[in-house]
This record gives sequence, structure tokens and C-alpha cells, in this order.
Amino acid sequence: MRSIRFAAVAMTLLAIIGAWLTMSINRFPKDWLTTPNMAVVVSVIGLTYVVPALISTAICNSVASTKR
Repeated sequence: MRSIRFAAVAMTLLAIIGAWLTMSINRFPKDWLTTPNMAVVVSVIGLTYVVPALISTAICNSVASTKR
């Protein structure tokens, strides 16, 4: 039950972060978007690869087992 709870909370947070980023990306300074910054690169990689992998793992672990 913890896995599905984690997946639901993580998906909600990911949706909120995505919506916020969509609405506020045009307010960022142009230098932030054109010059690679290590913190931005790491956060984008985390949001793109790591977080969805954790969420999908939690969803897979929350499926009821058929073994008894």
C-alpha cells in the first residue's frame, strides 16, 4: 500500500512541477536557458529519468502478487 501512495504523491508533485515550469519558463533569464549550468542539467536529468523510474517502480511494486 505504501508503494501506491508514494506513486500517487510523486505523480501529483511531478504534475505540479511540470505545470509550474510550463507557466514560468518564459520568466527565466535568457542566460539560464542558453548557457548550460550544472545544477540545471542535473535537475533536468533527474526529472526526466530518475523520478519517472522511481514512480514506475513504485507502481509495479504496488500491483497485487498472484503467487501464494
